[in-house]
Amino acid sequence: MIKQKISVFFIIFFIFTISGIGITFSVTKGLLLGTILTIACVLFLFIFTKITNSDTTFQKKKPELGDTETIRLQSTASYQIDTVTIGGFLFLTNERLYFVSHNFLQIPMKVVIPLQEIAEAAAGTCKHQIVLQIHGKKPEYFHLLDRDVWIQRINLEKQAPE
Repeated sequence: MIKQKISVFFIIFFIFTISGIGITFSVTKGLLLGTILTIACVLFLFIFTKITNSDTTFQKKKPELGDTETIRLQSTASYQIDTVTIGGFLFLTNERLYFVSHNFLQIPMKVVIPLQEIAEAAAGTCKHQIVLQIHGKKPEYFHLLDRDVWIQRINLEKQAPE
């Protein structure tokens, strides 16, 4: 995923370099500017990825746990409402599934689904989509990179005795 983002930046800056900016400043100065901007963007992506996936970020967003509650799995994820997805953090405990949006939203969003309300966790139609069938309610959709691990773990946790 990061390689795809980096390659997009390389293409954008290559176009920048051969466009009017490169010709106006001369080809050498344009190539130099393109190289500097590419390195800056790669560093930004590297640092941003490390920050969003760091343990301290998860610690800040971690839900308050009950006496017998423990976190079994955590990951960055997106919550889907109709055709809109909201990025954030997903936590699976032995009692519930907890999603909290990241700080980019002006209004923070939280989704809490007790495990006993989940009828089934299954793969969705998209590559990274999880569909949670909820008893008596419409399904909930999440997008994560390690979808199969989450599906297996959710189904395992909801069957475990409390």
